Amino acid sequence: MRAAKAMRTWRRGSVGRAACALSAGLVMACAPRAGAQLGTDPLDTPEPPVHPLPLPDDAPENVRDLKQAVERRREAGEYQRRAMAAFNVGDYDAAEGLFRRQLELEPRNYIPLYNLACTRAMLGDAAQAEELLKRAIECGFIDQQTLLSDPNLSILRGTPFFESVLRSWQAIVAANASARLEGIRAKYGPRYLYEQDDELRLSFAIGYDQETMNAVRDETRRLARWALDEVFIDLRDPPMSEEDPWAFVILPNTKDFQRWALVNYGPESISGDSHRLGGAYNHDRKELVAMDLGGTFRHEFFHALHWRSNARLGRMHPAWVQEGLCSLVEDYDLEADGALRITPSWRTNLAKRMELTGALEPIDEFVRTPRETFATENPLAKYAEARALFLFLYQKGKLREWYQAFDATYQEDPFGSAAFERVLGAPIAEVHSDFRAWLRGLPEVAEARADGTIRGLSASLGCEVDPGRGEGPVVLAIRAAQARRAGLKVNDVITSVDGRPTRDINEFIRVMGEYAPGAQVTIGVRRRKEHLELTVVLTPYQR
Repeated sequence: MRAAKAMRTWRRGSVGRAACALSAGLVMACAPRAGAQLGTDPLDTPEPPVHPLPLPDDAPENVRDLKQAVERRREAGEYQRRAMAAFNVGDYDAAEGLFRRQLELEPRNYIPLYNLACTRAMLGDAAQAEELLKRAIECGFIDQQTLLSDPNLSILRGTPFFESVLRSWQAIVAANASARLEGIRAKYGPRYLYEQDDELRLSFAIGYDQETMNAVRDETRRLARWALDEVFIDLRDPPMSEEDPWAFVILPNTKDFQRWALVNYGPESISGDSHRLGGAYNHDRKELVAMDLGGTFRHEFFHALHWRSNARLGRMHPAWVQEGLCSLVEDYDLEADGALRITPSWRTNLAKRMELTGALEPIDEFVRTPRETFATENPLAKYAEARALFLFLYQKGKLREWYQAFDATYQEDPFGSAAFERVLGAPIAEVHSDFRAWLRGLPEVAEARADGTIRGLSASLGCEVDPGRGEGPVVLAIRAAQARRAGLKVNDVITSVDGRPTRDINEFIRVMGEYAPGAQVTIGVRRRKEHLELTVVLTPYQR
């Protein structure tokens, strides 16, 4: 059966402003459970809204259409959950009826078509299973690993139809990529920019300007180079351009993002008091959608690379590996030669506090955290420990070696403890003791805390900012003469400090925390259609 793989990144919401930054934009993410089907896993898709969208009687027609789309998606998801429950107990007749009800609501969704093919195959109907699988491929199914390994399709393997599909696979993938790009162009229109990266097999649709498009493409190349050097060496041979399906990177404007989030994840995704959706990577659709160009985008792009690695290796890594690796690249700096260097972050600050208070879980227990609870039971702590473990390996120069050892020992230990012992040469209890000692010595970074305070900041640009809408913090008011003299203006978007990206508020605070009052910095700014560099003398941060 078809396993849905969708990761979501949520941003903690808050209120209140500071002279240098606003306490908002903390990032957390969700991952799927191994073997889960689309719509059955609380980590894959959100719970249906408890209340329908509130709409006045005179609501415009397009809003009513949006409400209908949300309700149709929710109803289709419920049919699928019930169908999967029936399939898993062998009630294939009931499963088929429910999958067909889902298909009536989502006639172009390949998931119910693929699952119907599996159902008919399990009922011994090879002819109809072939027809349904053909329709699923026409509607976008391009997961060769699933096609080759799904036991529910064993009746089809070796048939002329199945063999012809395998022979035509590259043409199928190319046709899918072309059709998807046409659909994305039709959806977002001529105001968006569209480009492709043939080497990484990425298609971009961005609701920003050309300079921002260039920055995004540079970011993906930088992250991909680092990933292939430090982690996913399995993607080197053959190169990604030879074997992998295209992925689609969509960075919409605020209005389009909210519509996307609303339809796919319900009204709480854009209006929650504590968390709002920041982005998602859906491996079924090979589609990344993100609200911001900082930690959220990096996190989700790394999911795309990690799933490529998983697909090649035939693995389904545990949640702590998926989210820990993707959280690792949320925060980095660039060396003088342009090399990427991973840094501590607000997540490792939290891990340090957990170690101090005894809340850090022993590694051999932590790595066995079930998917069902990883993102639902104290998730910020889970993500903090996961990122800290990978930063620990990275700083010891063992990250790539650990990933290789993890694959080599996966059959005996799919959680990762054996890989720690192999690469660090010590029992896991001793590794945990070393990890705790390393955490105690790890420097803290400036951060926005959940209570609205900002810790570790001594210098300010002399302006008041809020988190912005995706490109970087936005100037709300000028407070210091130095900022005025530098030419900083209200509504400027701050994209970098001394060439270091500051695409989200967490990153901005972390970078600013390394400066003292009186320092002179060069900030990158977008002012409407202009991209500028301004030199600012920092002032003391006023709490």
